[in-house]
Amino acid sequence: MRMRADVSTTIFLNDPEDYDGGDLLIEDTFGCHSVKLPAGHAVVYPSSSLHRVEPVTRGSRWGSFFWAQSMVRDDAMRAMLYDLDLSIIETRNLLGDDNHAVLGLVNHYHNLLRRFADL
Repeated sequence: MRMRADVSTTIFLNDPEDYDGGDLLIEDTFGCHSVKLPAGHAVVYPSSSLHRVEPVTRGSRWGSFFWAQSMVRDDAMRAMLYDLDLSIIETRNLLGDDNHAVLGLVNHYHNLLRRFADL
């Protein structure tokens, strides 16, 4: 069975104080982001992003990574759904869960998800 790799996850297994260098660099349309997180923390990013790990100059860097297939194949559609979800969360915080506009936005989000999903 073949699977797409739409989303990448990197889990940091040791603390940044244990090593120098070793930053995970992720490039996207907004530039290059340097990531170096505490042990047990993870970063999730589109698999289509160019990414690399800088050389470790002291100590050792331990991490784990895996890929996941999204229900939504297209990167741009996933990004739109993500942005819409963030807006819904902010609107819910301002207006409450029972607000008619919030419920309408949630309904549109789920309809778009069903439309974009590739199951």
